[in-house]
Amino acid sequence: MPGIVEVNGYAVRLFTRDHGNPHVHVFHDGTLMKIWISPQVVFASHSGRKPRKAEITTAERIVADHHAACLREWKRMYG
Repeated sequence: MPGIVEVNGYAVRLFTRDHGNPHVHVFHDGTLMKIWISPQVVFASHSGRKPRKAEITTAERIVADHHAACLREWKRMYG
């Protein structure tokens, strides 16, 4: 699972065998958040512990701050 960035305990990753629209996964404190990266950065879903609103906002901000890297890695892996 390729890593893109890790900030304050939030790890942004791609799954190697993933499908669908461009997105990343953000791991933090027992939750896995799926964040769309195109056409805009927005929370999609979660698994594990339900994330607090502040965690979702932080995850979206981190992904937005590293949006170019997220899209570059997505395109590198999935075309």
